[in-house]
Amino acid sequence: MKRGVKEAILKALKDNKDWHPTARDIYKHLQERMPKLAFSSVYRALENLTRENKVRSFKLDCEGERRFEIKSKPHVHFKCTKCGRVYDIDMGINLAFKELVEMHTDHIITDVHITYYGICKECFRKKVKELVRDYNV
Repeated sequence: MKRGVKEAILKALKDNKDWHPTARDIYKHLQERMPKLAFSSVYRALENLTRENKVRSFKLDCEGERRFEIKSKPHVHFKCTKCGRVYDIDMGINLAFKELVEMHTDHIITDVHITYYGICKECFRKKVKELVRDYNV
């Protein structure tokens, strides 16, 4: 596998921190600059980057495809059920709760993933504007 694919993926993810793309999204993004790029190369590069702990993959409950992001401290995701956008919420995850669960269940938790689902503020604002317009409030 070409080293350039891994570097291009890392650069794309670092340059777009609020982007939580699927492998297909990354492929489409890179294809503009790398027209001969094969989807299988992107997929293999993502698998290697995940194994190397440079990239984190996660799957939302309501989706079939995994999404990817730069490996960082545990954080919360939000998925808008109206527009479909997925982004980070700038809140830490309470790791004390993780430790409490480990202590009381004799389990070792290796990863925590929390996703909130709802309507993002942009979609909410659009809806309010529509209501104001439609009902002359």
